Amino acid sequence: MNGGWNNRAKNVPSNIDKIISEARVGNCWIYIQSLKAFYTPEELDEQWDTLYKEGNKTNNFSDFKIVTPMYAIRLASQWVNVANAKLQEIIDKSNKYNTDFKVKKK
Repeated sequence: MNGGWNNRAKNVPSNIDKIISEARVGNCWIYIQSLKAFYTPEELDEQWDTLYKEGNKTNNFSDFKIVTPMYAIRLASQWVNVANAKLQEIIDKSNKYNTDFKVKKK
């Protein structure tokens, strides 16, 4: 048997509700720096309880930033550029490494 007191939905904290509202009004998204992830206001409204951490010693609200979709595109392209540079570095290192990856015959 499940009591009615257990059916309550969690209330959205006021600071999260405010950032969601501001992002909606400005047609913006919310970027969570620690996760390097972008959320629409609707997505954050649905998932805030798994993304927002608040406790005695932990509070990640400072990681939440309102950004434009264009900012998201530019930041993601920077990530791609960094990843491509790292990939090229690994390819170059691999090409300079003169080892055959063949099974040795006895």
